[in-house]
Amino acid sequence: MRAIGEITSIIGRVGETQSSIASAAGKHMIAARFATVEPVFGNLRHNKRLTRFTLRGRAKVDGQWKRYCIMHNIEKLAQALEVEPWTLLVPVTGQ
Repeated sequence: MRAIGEITSIIGRVGETQSSIASAAGKHMIAARFATVEPVFGNLRHNKRLTRFTLRGRAKVDGQWKRYCIMHNIEKLAQALEVEPWTLLVPVTGQ
């Protein structure tokens, strides 16, 4: 169970956060965040169904995360160029 002092401290921080978000600078910051970061995570989580990593270990998870980011960026490029995503992939040939 939490102590009374800890609860009032949390309530105080919530009030500070709410007042900073209500300011003009806070509204600008939130608008910029929703325009830049949130859509990426929303796309990866809901459209690509990345709700948890399937691999274990920091290096493997890092690689899996980078693959999802690459896939997201390829789709953005394809949408900007108005082409299908797979047409941007360069076939790898053995030499």
